[in-house]
Amino acid sequence: MYKKSIKIFSMFLTVLIISNMFVIMSITTVAAQTSGKFEYRILSNNTAEITKYLGDDSNLSIPSILNGYSVTSIGNKAFDGNSNLVKVTIPDSVTNVGDYAFRACTSLLSYDIPNSVTSFGKNVLNIVLV
Repeated sequence: MYKKSIKIFSMFLTVLIISNMFVIMSITTVAAQTSGKFEYRILSNNTAEITKYLGDDSNLSIPSILNGYSVTSIGNKAFDGNSNLVKVTIPDSVTNVGDYAFRACTSLLSYDIPNSVTSFGKNVLNIVLV
């Protein structure tokens, strides 16, 4: 009886491990895509979220379209720590700005945020004064 319980338990663990592997594989995100000076990811509604800025511009107009995808979101920490930015203009296509998106942008003095932005994350403009 004891050996049969161990065998059933072992089979249960095996099934559990295999099923978790499929879950992990299904939630793995696709590598970030790049367009110009931006990394982005495609959201479930077939729009783009900027995940990282790769440039060093001081005056930046964020594009409304990347590789044919409408930019609707600026992701968490997308511009975090960028000390080159002085002015940022966000396009009307953006509705969401993620947590810490512009945190520690120590040179950022001006930003244009359109009325289309209806969702702000935590500490979006937590600018560190030097």
